[in-house]
Amino acid sequence: MMSPADIKLCVHELKEAIKASTDGTITINMGTQHAKMFIDFLQHMDPDMPPAPLCKALGPLLGDHLLNAKLGRLDDIADKLGPLVMLLSTAIAQQERR
Repeated sequence: MMSPADIKLCVHELKEAIKASTDGTITINMGTQHAKMFIDFLQHMDPDMPPAPLCKALGPLLGDHLLNAKLGRLDDIADKLGPLVMLLSTAIAQQERR
């Protein structure tokens, strides 16, 4: 298991490699522990996803459910923003008339 110091060192090394990059690409050498940690991060980056064994067991059904949940949240945001945009445009129009 990686210690917090190991994680900070890896992040620092990546940031330094990014700063030193002149063409927008970086090449780094990392130990197997850092590589495993990076792969684990990529596999578990989505906070809505349950642990990997559960995802693998439930497969497409879980994917459809999570996608629908995310789309539902986006619809909720759009439903809240739509009336606010209309009110804002009305307020701007009223201010322009004055």
